[in-house]
Amino acid sequence: MLQIQSGAIGRFAFGMVVLLVMAACNRMQPIYNVVDRPIPSQTQNLSLDEIGRNIVIAGTRHHWRFDRLAPGQLRASYSEKTYEAVVLISFTQQAYSIHLDQTVNLKENGDEIHRTYNRWVMNLERDIDDQLSRAGLGVK
Repeated sequence: MLQIQSGAIGRFAFGMVVLLVMAACNRMQPIYNVVDRPIPSQTQNLSLDEIGRNIVIAGTRHHWRFDRLAPGQLRASYSEKTYEAVVLISFTQQAYSIHLDQTVNLKENGDEIHRTYNRWVMNLERDIDDQLSRAGLGVK
């Protein structure tokens, strides 16, 4: 009886190790895009230029670099070691969107990309949300 239980426990432990290794190896994820993320209502009274300036402030805190393309449009790039991502950010006074433009060494393949890219974009999204909220409240 004891031998049967220890064999079952060993198989269970082996199965768990295999699952953990497989999960750790899965570095590819669907590309994360931000689509029409609402701008806080208290911020919607800012001009388009002020909203753009606050998006740039948010991103530069974590070393994103920006180019203004047109009113309501920015190109932002981020690099770390040998990896680079370039995104296009479009915005109005009501919402903003972030879409992948191009990458270097992030294994972009169709609709999938290395999970690092998604982490960068989610962090940028969070920073933009925080900055726009502060700007709408008059906090710098």
